[in-house]
Amino acid sequence: MTLRSGSFAKTASLRQLMRFGVVGIVATAIYFLIAIWLPPASSFVIRPSAASLVASVVSVLVSYLGHHSFTFTKTGEHSFYLPRFLVISVILSLAAALGTHVLTDLLHIGYRYAAAGIAVTYPVASFILSRVVVFKDRH
Repeated sequence: MTLRSGSFAKTASLRQLMRFGVVGIVATAIYFLIAIWLPPASSFVIRPSAASLVASVVSVLVSYLGHHSFTFTKTGEHSFYLPRFLVISVILSLAAALGTHVLTDLLHIGYRYAAAGIAVTYPVASFILSRVVVFKDRH
């Protein structure tokens, strides 16, 4: 690898990281808007927990589509990428819940510190796993 190709790779990785952040912010905003808008806007009684579930499903799909087409610039092959994305999403969510349990219940660290730690480590782990597992080229 020449110095020039190494510089290009770093620039491409930084651009990919920035795109990942943009998609994450958009998906989070969509989650937030649905979660706060749905209970009072619905003609049915929708509990906040149900609104949160709907918001989670929509934001995960938005996240997948954004990362698939914008962050990692893939086309098609959803039957290959989507199941991987969903499995990693579930694993990360379970790890966040377990990490929160360990930090708060076993180590007696304040829940705000635990939440801050998860808020930092989750997207880092998600980016790495998305890059090396979920959206890795098939070839």
